[in-house]
Amino acid sequence: MRVCDCCTGGGDEGFVDVKTERVIGQLKSVTGVINADSPQVNKACAPVLIDAAPLGRGDGERTSGNEVGSDSSCEPPSAKRVLQEFLRSASVGRRLTVLREGVRASRVDRMDATLQISQDLGRLTITASSEQLSVNILQISDIYAPMKDGAEVFSKNILQHLADDEPQRLLMLYYKSSEDKLSCLVMLESSTESVGHFMQSVSVLKAHAAQRVQQ
Repeated sequence: MRVCDCCTGGGDEGFVDVKTERVIGQLKSVTGVINADSPQVNKACAPVLIDAAPLGRGDGERTSGNEVGSDSSCEPPSAKRVLQEFLRSASVGRRLTVLREGVRASRVDRMDATLQISQDLGRLTITASSEQLSVNILQISDIYAPMKDGAEVFSKNILQHLADDEPQRLLMLYYKSSEDKLSCLVMLESSTESVGHFMQSVSVLKAHAAQRVQQ
């Protein structure tokens, strides 16, 4: 699966840690961005895993390196930890499933895909087979998910083609294309938790990119 050179972070721990600290450090004073050291609102008392596997791992495989936290106090991961794990998975290839409605309204195609982030944290690239979508993070206008917006924002056709456990794993990414037109991409994350992590991390990274533009 081809990936553009600008998006190879190599999965290096130093790359992830330095980038995370840089983002958190610059955003600590930004109003409206979740505090880097505070826990998430979601109080689920369970080990939180980054379910998106890096390239080369089969579906459902998890390693201790993906585990965020599971201590006895049931503390949810901090925003800093969530961002760190998102960057780690996106630097080597975060697995997603892209859903696309076919020419016939009754058809929905599924494509295995990977998401990667550029080293300057300003661009997301989603690669599915021979197709590739590269989006400036500031061009992302909104992200919809049933857990936040309800299932009605998604087409009935897509919802009818989902298994019972899949609606809560949906994401719809709205972005401006190079022609300044609003487009959308529908994806399946690997768990409900990773949907929340995706939305939170992209929100933080967008605020980070906006602050860099202002400087």
